[in-house]
Amino acid sequence: RLPLPEAGFELCDEKDEIIATAELCWPDKKTAFLRDDEKMYERIFIAKGWQTVALDDVIADLSSCLQVLS
Repeated sequence: RLPLPEAGFELCDEKDEIIATAELCWPDKKTAFLRDDEKMYERIFIAKGWQTVALDDVIADLSSCLQVLS
């Protein structure tokens, strides 16, 4: 069973300031699905140890969502 994502996720730094956003994310799995306008945050997520996926890619191939989250 796939866990529910957190919608409208805001990644914060040590000072609790927002440094990046993601349309959908699974904080426990450190996985973020980014819209096209959020791709500029990809490097920030990766630097913090997260995996990112383009939301368009997931929509085009839902099986990729299961692979990423398993």
